[in-house]
Amino acid sequence: MLTGGGGQAEVDLFDISAHGVGFEMDIRSGIKISVGQEIQFKCSWNSRLLSQGRYVIKSIRGVRVGAERRS
Repeated sequence: MLTGGGGQAEVDLFDISAHGVGFEMDIRSGIKISVGQEIQFKCSWNSRLLSQGRYVIKSIRGVRVGAERRS
């Protein structure tokens, strides 16, 4: 995951759809995120999986985060 401020963190995807993505953050990453923040993903094992698209964080519950794809 890449943040607009230049931060990077490894995340674990647990849900992906045409409209969004669900993932878990590693609390040790030190990256702070908030609802409404724009993020991007880069996938090293399948570069087309997330297509370098932009997402907006819609919910945060503990380490689980839900983000909606921007058009």
